[in-house]
Amino acid sequence: TGKFGQGRIGRLDVGIFGSAILNHIPRLLLQFRQRYPEVQIALHELTKAQQIAALREKRLTIGFNRHVAVEQDIMVETVFLEPLLVALHSKHPLARHKAIRIAEVIDDPLILYPSNTRPGFADDVMALFRAEGAQPRVAQEVTDVVTAVALVASGFGICITPEAASNLRLPGVVYRPVKATPPPTIDLACLYRRNDESPILLAFLEVVRKYGTGKIV
Repeated sequence: TGKFGQGRIGRLDVGIFGSAILNHIPRLLLQFRQRYPEVQIALHELTKAQQIAALREKRLTIGFNRHVAVEQDIMVETVFLEPLLVALHSKHPLARHKAIRIAEVIDDPLILYPSNTRPGFADDVMALFRAEGAQPRVAQEVTDVVTAVALVASGFGICITPEAASNLRLPGVVYRPVKATPPPTIDLACLYRRNDESPILLAFLEVVRKYGTGKIV
């Protein structure tokens, strides 16, 4: 077996997306790299459907995404539940608040993302507003979190983001937790081939599972 059998050398192809690359995935990869410095890590920015296709074609070892349904040949594990935040302009009257209720922003122009992956996070955001008996005023639908937060910085409106997006420190943008009981969250999941028992995948999954419990490997 040697280093190959222990997952210490080889290549890890990781499917990534959107806001998770701003926080959790880099931390996971850093922990893995510290344990297995000889493994080559390649990142591939792909949509959910593209990740599933790449896994089936063995172009990916593992993917990260949200709202992934378990399929006969694809395993899905929740890695982390992220709190949701309201991103708003620093001059917004609610920017002084420590937390914001959805009911307080139902009349604000909403920047919605991602527009290219449905069902998905954008549908969760819409559901938050519907739970308040409101139809949000969608001012813009964009494909990615960076564009959404940039529009907030430019005064186009507010957006709802996972906590990871708060690492986008654009001038004029502040982030506040969504105030609700229980606080709303969004899942970050990993997906991989059900029959894949490669040492590199198993080694990475060990890091992923310990990260999800809050333990540092």
